[in-house]
Amino acid sequence: MLANVEIIENSKESVDRAYDISISAKEELLVAFPTIKSFRRNVRTGLSIHILKDVYSQNNVRIRVLTPVDIQIMQIVEDLKKALSGLDIRSLKENTESSNMVVIVLADRKESIIVETKDDTKDNMYDAAGISIYSNSKTIVSSYHALFEIIWNQSQPTDLI
Repeated sequence: MLANVEIIENSKESVDRAYDISISAKEELLVAFPTIKSFRRNVRTGLSIHILKDVYSQNNVRIRVLTPVDIQIMQIVEDLKKALSGLDIRSLKENTESSNMVVIVLADRKESIIVETKDDTKDNMYDAAGISIYSNSKTIVSSYHALFEIIWNQSQPTDLI
């Protein structure tokens, strides 16, 4: 299979591709959210770990999520951990300095998508998302994976907060 890199300019296509990549994970799914609102929006809108729990539980997918947290997110995390045994969530410092933030999705070290958050004030994922960059290039995906691991190792487990 040839390596593929795509720039997806349509926000609906960006979100839909991120969803497709998420449900394609058979071993490991890594997701990073830049803001509390981006995490909440994901959980609330149906393209969420709640909806996907049956898929992940069937395959025993290991899921690691990086996200800023608050009290409400801590409750969501507790509920998610009850439903998904392979879930591990770590706390990030919220990115509030930039209007150009991204959600990172990596599946099985084979595919990645980086989705721009165009407007974090929006409640609808399609309205909040901007362009995205998809890749199944081994070099690109492994580079994003390495960056995720660096951030993961510097983040704090949510059970210690």
